[in-house]
Amino acid sequence: MVKYLLKEMRVHHYIKNLLVYMALACSGEIFKIEKLIPSSLIFVAFCFTSSIVYIINDIKDVEKDRKHPTKCNRPIAAGKISIKCAVYVCVILFVFASLCCLKSRCLIASVLLFLYLCLNIAYSMGLKNVPILDVAILVSGFLIRLICGALAADIVVSNWLYLTVLSLAFYLAL
Repeated sequence: MVKYLLKEMRVHHYIKNLLVYMALACSGEIFKIEKLIPSSLIFVAFCFTSSIVYIINDIKDVEKDRKHPTKCNRPIAAGKISIKCAVYVCVILFVFASLCCLKSRCLIASVLLFLYLCLNIAYSMGLKNVPILDVAILVSGFLIRLICGALAADIVVSNWLYLTVLSLAFYLAL
């Protein structure tokens, strides 16, 4: 069961959340524990939140995924995890993500993380089918990660870093 839950949570996609550390790494302060701890809490919160988004998307698309040649192997579509169980997992992940945000003591980053969640749920509910808006939401997710990490570490993001992340995000989204 744990194997299927981890597969459903798309743990292998957590690498995208390392962007939370980018401002900290570029500032040269990555080894300052007082900055690393809140950034790490936000990183964990992003990991849990992105898993919530994947699970919600799979619940919404379960019937369509069952007919797809590869998506039919996803745990919810394959019947390895019930929708009820998936909803419980989402609630638990949301609680833990919220606790990480509270522990980070960065209210603005917490609000932005909630915005990230709402945007991505809206994306899963149909905005992914709206041209241009779909790309804008994907790009905003990368920028929100960068900004949240910088806020948690109390670091100002340089214009060059914004430009680099924005360019990379558009490249990946397109």
